[in-house]
Amino acid sequence: MNLLRTITVAMAIYRPNIKWLKEELLSLQKQTFRDFQILVWNDDPADSYDYYRMFQEYFSDIPFEIYQGTENLGSNKAFEKLTSLTQTKYIAYCDQDDIWKPEKLQTSWELLQNDGTNLVYSDTAVIDANSQPLYNDISHVRPRQKYYEQNVLQHLLIKNFVTGCTILMPSAVAKKAMPFPDSVFHDWWLAIAAAMQGNLVKAPHPLIDYRIYGNNQSGILRGVEDKATYYQNYLQPYYQFISAVRKKYPENPSVEPYMAWGEARKRYFKTPSLKNAKDLLVMKKLASETVYFELLLPWFPDQVFKKILKRIKGKYN
Repeated sequence: MNLLRTITVAMAIYRPNIKWLKEELLSLQKQTFRDFQILVWNDDPADSYDYYRMFQEYFSDIPFEIYQGTENLGSNKAFEKLTSLTQTKYIAYCDQDDIWKPEKLQTSWELLQNDGTNLVYSDTAVIDANSQPLYNDISHVRPRQKYYEQNVLQHLLIKNFVTGCTILMPSAVAKKAMPFPDSVFHDWWLAIAAAMQGNLVKAPHPLIDYRIYGNNQSGILRGVEDKATYYQNYLQPYYQFISAVRKKYPENPSVEPYMAWGEARKRYFKTPSLKNAKDLLVMKKLASETVYFELLLPWFPDQVFKKILKRIKGKYN
């Protein structure tokens, strides 16, 4: 492979829909920025499909290499593996079923040339399973989605807003973020790593068509059916995430309030005492809606909580 290319497109695949993958490859082939190569990690050891022949059909002038794992790593570790294999100056992360706008790499690369910029990302347009356009931005599917250009790290320490398949960043920054922890998706972790060292820049318009179908549809409080699953799917994972951030960046004091918040959320849920309530209420400046909701949470009977969940999901999903 020609390692003098500027960008590596790091694509992780696992039992892909072949039609969708071909549409993705065609969109990569149509990129106006040509100085890139492709690294593919097939995370299914039992997959015998001839992807090499398929890629040859689309990339006569673009170097590519396909690796097949000997075990199923999962998406986080698959992207970590691709990051470790990348030797170009920049890395762009790629899923197996989206469609990139022709200007995706060119626009991202130009924005990344600004001093101090460590990561470029974008909003996404939305298509359906048949590749038909649905919406011009993701807010129609995720109404609570917000992007932040000020106090970026502080917002990221609460919630991710960077979609992995839109990311372009310096490979050196991505490599410093390794290993990727299991407690958080790679895009959130990479966004944190970039914000710790520099700026994140959002492109002025969506750079990919994000495919919405069955299992990949996401919504607020997904997987939460009762108070126990709220703890399992929200409180415990956040605590694990913020703990991993503090361990990785112990010298950054801005993480400490969020660590305290993660601890207070768990503590109050398990023991809803007056003292623990006061400790949680102190954190309202970080995320007031969440704090007030969780102050009431232990006192809701299960049946009432389920009705509240249904109403919230109906409003925002």
